[in-house]
Amino acid sequence: MIRLLSITSSRADVGILKPVWSALIETGRIELHVGITGMHCPNSDYVKSQIPKGAQTHQFGADIGGHYGSYVVQAMSQIQANSADLYARLRPDGILVTGDRMDMFPTAVAAIPFNIPIIHLHGGERTEGAMDDRLRHAMTKLSHLHCVSNADAAGRVCQMGEEASRIVITGAPGLDTMLMVDQIPKVDFFQELGLLDNGPLRLVTVHPETNSTDMLHAGKSVVEALTQTAGPPTIITAPNSDPGGNELMALMTGFCQQAPNTVFRATLGAHLYVNAMRHAAVMLGNSSSGIIEAPLFGLPVINVGNRQLGRLQGPNVRNCESDVPQIIDQLNEILAGHPNQNAASYPYGDGAAASRIANAILDQDDLKSLLNKSFADDTAKFVNPW
Repeated sequence: MIRLLSITSSRADVGILKPVWSALIETGRIELHVGITGMHCPNSDYVKSQIPKGAQTHQFGADIGGHYGSYVVQAMSQIQANSADLYARLRPDGILVTGDRMDMFPTAVAAIPFNIPIIHLHGGERTEGAMDDRLRHAMTKLSHLHCVSNADAAGRVCQMGEEASRIVITGAPGLDTMLMVDQIPKVDFFQELGLLDNGPLRLVTVHPETNSTDMLHAGKSVVEALTQTAGPPTIITAPNSDPGGNELMALMTGFCQQAPNTVFRATLGAHLYVNAMRHAAVMLGNSSSGIIEAPLFGLPVINVGNRQLGRLQGPNVRNCESDVPQIIDQLNEILAGHPNQNAASYPYGDGAAASRIANAILDQDDLKSLLNKSFADDTAKFVNPW
């Protein structure tokens, strides 16, 4: 039996990890523990409701909370220290970490003195407009097994000197979650959110652009564009807890309080969020969800600013500067057509990633054997399995 500790630090990674957790437990060969930290610290009820029966939970650490500088460093230090306490007590055979966040990174660093093998999801991707880019690549080098979302990401992990035998193309497990969600009829969906169905639905998610001198520029531009085009039903979800998140949250909630036919939800949860994508005519903002998950539904996306710069994109995505007239032009052009006007595409997988991730872990005779890493000078070619 493999004792595996999976870390979740934000609402965004719950949708990514939920199908993985289920697949791991279903193997019957993995004792699953879930470490809950970061954005979940103020209220962990939602994430606990998504963890399957049979997994043990451990809450620790602190929330970065959208703050800057020393506050963030102190929160990261607390996460790292509490991670060490948990590892010393639990003695896991491996740790499963995801992506790129400041509240995830300290959990990987804390594993080093314990020499615990690290399995990393979503490595090799690029988001040059966010600090996440550096954190993601650093976590790749700290990790021992890489479950990546596509061949593009696999090639980049290989370029970093990781051996091809350690890299498994699984697809993005968030797509597994999307495909499992039942469809809500449009009339019921609008009634659930208290919106009038009097026009094309706009779904908006904007996060701070943390690698910019003006982290809020994209968010301010989006809000101004929405203000100038008010009227159609609009759903706005909360920014994450990156530095600048508090100011962006205030900006968004302030707009929603005075905007007609507009609702703000900190999180929609998988059921409502997937159906928002199904019924929306356009997604606006700079969330990775627009690039990784929206293609599954052929949903047109206006990707604003540089946060996602360098990330592999499907034909549903239109890139736009943080410029109000440009955003309005793109909105008008898309909304003049028809909702879901693009054919679905699958640059991040086919919705079967969770079982591939579970198998990649079980295929290791002994996770400890992954600890001795060599730097691979030769790069390999990769092909998506879908």
